[in-house]
Amino acid sequence: MSDDFTSEEQGIADIFIGYDSNSDGDVQDDNCYFKYTQAASATVPPVYEVVNSGC
Repeated sequence: MSDDFTSEEQGIADIFIGYDSNSDGDVQDDNCYFKYTQAASATVPPVYEVVNSGC
């Protein structure tokens, strides 16, 4: 992964991979990230989300 990207975990289910433009340790507030939410069970799949309004 490029050094330009930062990852941030939220709890045990969510991970954000994106840019931390203001270097505050919070990827979400910069609105340029990929979010992965792990599967809730064997019948509920993982969720993927791309937020690019700040890119």
